[in-house]
Amino acid sequence: MSLLELSFRHRSVLLLLPVSGVLLAALSPGPLDLSGMVAGGVVVLLGCALRLWAVRAIGKRARVRRPGAKELLVVGPYAHVRNPLYLANSAVAAGLAAAGGAGTWALLVLAGCLAIYALVVHHEESVLAQTFGAAYDAYRAAVPRWFPRPSPAPRTHEEVVPWPWPEVLRREVGLVIGSPLALIGIWAVRTDLAPLRSFSHARALAVAALVVAGFANLISTEVQLRRHQARRGGSGDAPS
Repeated sequence: MSLLELSFRHRSVLLLLPVSGVLLAALSPGPLDLSGMVAGGVVVLLGCALRLWAVRAIGKRARVRRPGAKELLVVGPYAHVRNPLYLANSAVAAGLAAAGGAGTWALLVLAGCLAIYALVVHHEESVLAQTFGAAYDAYRAAVPRWFPRPSPAPRTHEEVVPWPWPEVLRREVGLVIGSPLALIGIWAVRTDLAPLRSFSHARALAVAALVVAGFANLISTEVQLRRHQARRGGSGDAPS
């Protein structure tokens, strides 16, 4: 298995590197930056909205561990940008960093997320190009990778039925509930309502928690993939 394949499979773990900046910013000394909190909150909400829109278009094919697709999507956000899920995740991470008081360093979190996703996308796009050939080349030429085009690209196939909103919200319940809770938690910490900042080793504990979460995610991913291969002998068909 190549390094790019591993980066795709464990992209969630790799994201812990830039996301750790969110915790470090939130647990750093200093008063609440109200403008940063508001701006970051807006970016988080926009990122969440984009992800929900993308999941509604892509359906059950989100969060798989191997790239591929049965059909080429040119609907919803995929008609504006090729990687709306990755862009949304990066926006949420950067928004949380800004809300936590990172200031312009939130841009570094955004750049770190996109740099990691660039590795993932490189592998994914090579698989899609082999799968769809000239059709994917045309799609790649018409739709940007990261910066959305204002008008949607024309569809090259029949209309795709979007996933029902109840299913989208059920699948993304962690995002819907977790993002507002994260903003509330950051606000509480930055306004001294939470005692965590008074602990001298708070940041070390936070980083240790991220490391533990990363290893748990890595192990869980491998176990789930092996179970899936044992049951069906197949692979997934879209990214998260």
